[in-house]
Amino acid sequence: MSFPAPDSDLIKSPSIFDVINERAENYPDSSFLIDPISGESVNSEQALKRIQSIAANIATQGVAKGESVAFAFSNSIESALTILGIMYGGYLAVSINLVAGDSVIAYVLEHSETRLIIADERARLQVEPLAKTCHEPAQILELSDIDADLANPQTLDDCGNSIDGLLCIPLAQQVDQKAWC
Repeated sequence: MSFPAPDSDLIKSPSIFDVINERAENYPDSSFLIDPISGESVNSEQALKRIQSIAANIATQGVAKGESVAFAFSNSIESALTILGIMYGGYLAVSINLVAGDSVIAYVLEHSETRLIIADERARLQVEPLAKTCHEPAQILELSDIDADLANPQTLDDCGNSIDGLLCIPLAQQVDQKAWC
């Protein structure tokens, strides 16, 4: 399933793509993200490079713009950059709520037509068997591998021409509820 972008004339505010690029261009050395526990930080220029790498890496997995990419992981700088990379690349970001239960997770994966799941090691153990039950099983990529510098950001030539990825958060507690998007 692909979700086409509306006419760009209808979008008045800057997109995630625009904001990230503008910060990197105008404030490259300013803090972009800071981990309050570890103190680790990335500046705007570093964040842009990593976000572009993540978006390009998703593209190398065969995912087309507008298709669903799910994520399931603990909070960290890497996870925040990954969510931004999903949206930056023009993909539909689907949040997997691990405490929602296996039936809800399987429902979300199936009905969002998720093509790729990015998960940390713990989440992968829970999500992988559920992904295999889908009509078209999603590929799973480890969070630790998504920021690999294997992709050239030039593969993202037209990311700015579409709206940001839609962040869907599954709120349903029962499979028959469709409150998530």
